[in-house]
Amino acid sequence: MKKITAAVLCIALCLTLFVPVFAAETSGTCGASVNWSYDAVSKTLTLSGTGEMTNYKDVVSIPWKVYCKEIQKIEIGTGITSIGDYSLSWCENVTSVVIPPSVTRIGVDAFGWCSSLRDVTLPDGLLSIEREAFALCSSLETIDIPASVTNIGSMAFLSCYGLKDINVNAGNTKYRSFDGVLYDVQSSTLVCYPLGKSAETFTVPENIINIGPSAFSGNEVLKTVEMPSVKKIGNKAFFTCSALYNVVMNSVEIIEDLAFYRCSDIVSVSLPESAVSLGSEVFRNCANLQLVMLANNNIAIGSNILGGAPYAAIVANNYSTGQMYAYNCGIPFYGFVKVYYDGEAVAYDPTAFIVNDSTTLVPMRQVFEMLNADVSWNDATNTAGAVRGGVAVSIQIGSGTMYRNGQAIDLPVPGQLIADKTYVPIRAVTEAFGNQVDWDENTNSVYITSN
Repeated sequence: MKKITAAVLCIALCLTLFVPVFAAETSGTCGASVNWSYDAVSKTLTLSGTGEMTNYKDVVSIPWKVYCKEIQKIEIGTGITSIGDYSLSWCENVTSVVIPPSVTRIGVDAFGWCSSLRDVTLPDGLLSIEREAFALCSSLETIDIPASVTNIGSMAFLSCYGLKDINVNAGNTKYRSFDGVLYDVQSSTLVCYPLGKSAETFTVPENIINIGPSAFSGNEVLKTVEMPSVKKIGNKAFFTCSALYNVVMNSVEIIEDLAFYRCSDIVSVSLPESAVSLGSEVFRNCANLQLVMLANNNIAIGSNILGGAPYAAIVANNYSTGQMYAYNCGIPFYGFVKVYYDGEAVAYDPTAFIVNDSTTLVPMRQVFEMLNADVSWNDATNTAGAVRGGVAVSIQIGSGTMYRNGQAIDLPVPGQLIADKTYVPIRAVTEAFGNQVDWDENTNSVYITSN
């Protein structure tokens, strides 16, 4: 056995002496008439020749992949017309690139993951910037779009967290920019909101009616977005906008798939009667979402819109598609309630709704203010108080008891925190101040008459 083992080891050793050692190539072709070379001393990748570069399927496919992480300079020769898909991705140490005037196309993910890239000079004559062309170029702060560009692909600047301004040449007939935000002139679409902007609030201009796919995707700063005239919100428009809390969309009609995926700070969403369609997984993984209010009785609702949103309930009218969707998917359902005080309709934010098929809940502060009571809040005990005309009322969140001038009154439903608002049973608190309360079951309406 020892002799056999020794013989095997000897043969293996001999074979290794004949295995050639291949050094990584430092030059070759990367297109029909395009060549590449790499200088390890200057750490420079040079592309030369004429015509289009090869489009690669991923970074593993490019011939200089072993040098990507050490390349510090890229020289692109005049004559090259297209920078191939994935061709210059993962060049993490490149800080600036000048693209020659012959280039008309920058391919898919061409500069993806070039995390140190700060300066890019785009040439006059460039026509197309494909999807994810500069994805994860986190050091890029400003980019100037020439007048010639007619196509900017979806997510061209995905996860460019340092990007503050996208500036479009005034002569461009397809795109324009305002305050560094990219818009599509022809279709009145907001194409891309740069992730490096520091403002926490943004109002979409009134002439903009579409939010493009992934337009705000990955934003970690914005807390409030107001969209006064927007009718359509595209796929993944607000995808993983982790700080987004308040969204105002008074005219929206269509919200496409995954539009608000993992917007973890949103607690309530109110869709107007104009909203006719919700795509699949629109609010998926919105972990803190509690109320989705659907004013349109016939709104079309896609699959799994509230997956991963464990606290969410749908608020809609009885016999609506919203109610049917909630019941079919095992989602809590609350019916809208209209409130009238001395004959005048009262609007609540977020809304008034009925729970347990019997009790109308309303935001506490608003109902007390409606009754002209002075409102107070005790943080230490989570207790709300209201005083008017010698009557003092207090409700502790989570308690099934309300106190009127110190006298305990049982509540049908405890006061509770919903969507960052303290909700209380409207009949109990209004009657505590001597008001008359009537309920119309046919219209889900509460009528309050002051004393």
